[in-house]
Amino acid sequence: MSIIANITEGWTGELGPFVMRSNNSVFDLTGMTVATQLRDSFGRTFVPTGTTRIGLAGNGEVFFKPVEADFKANGNVSLAYRIHFLVIDSAGTKLWFPNGQPDEIVVWPK
Repeated sequence: MSIIANITEGWTGELGPFVMRSNNSVFDLTGMTVATQLRDSFGRTFVPTGTTRIGLAGNGEVFFKPVEADFKANGNVSLAYRIHFLVIDSAGTKLWFPNGQPDEIVVWPK
């Protein structure tokens, strides 16, 4: 698990690119769909309302643009969100990236 971003709560700028990898190789996202899933430090899982898009598919690039409500701190304390990307191919096969421990985005209070 690695911290991939430190942001202030309410951040709405696009984050990424996040590169999807399988067996240490870039995963080609051509023809795939992608979604973002977050889990906060309390273990609550949710699908954010921001937008997830594929950048350069052959380079495995994914971007996430949150809305203001997607990332909140915990009062005056920072809060870590674990992030996974769900990739679905044309046959409906579901793949999670990263496969295993998620990356983290740390959200700081305003």
